[in-house]
Amino acid sequence: MDEYEVARLHTDPAFLAKLDGMFKHGYTVKYNLAPPTISKRDPVTGHLIKQQFGPWMRSAFKWLTRFKGLRGGVLDVFGKTGERRQERRMIEDYIKELDEVCAKLNPVNHLQAFSTRNRKHNR
Repeated sequence: MDEYEVARLHTDPAFLAKLDGMFKHGYTVKYNLAPPTISKRDPVTGHLIKQQFGPWMRSAFKWLTRFKGLRGGVLDVFGKTGERRQERRMIEDYIKELDEVCAKLNPVNHLQAFSTRNRKHNR
């Protein structure tokens, strides 16, 4: 899930209605986020350090949902992080692996491939 999807989910009217139903009027929401462009890194782990943002972040999320079309493009500031580049590589690797498996499928090994897949997922 990327930043654009988080923004979409946190501005979804159904989600907001659930919050309103769960908490008394006047509640506030605080978001713990690590925006890649402004967050510092933990010197030991190298992970981005989360910061707390107040209710105004919902407005920023609404704004961000309008820019989901930038996802994966040259203007996608979030897509330049190492994590996002790795995710894209993993997707490409997965597709390549599926293409290789599909190319080798035949009536004899099809059931075996399906059975192996199910055993891995049922562990």
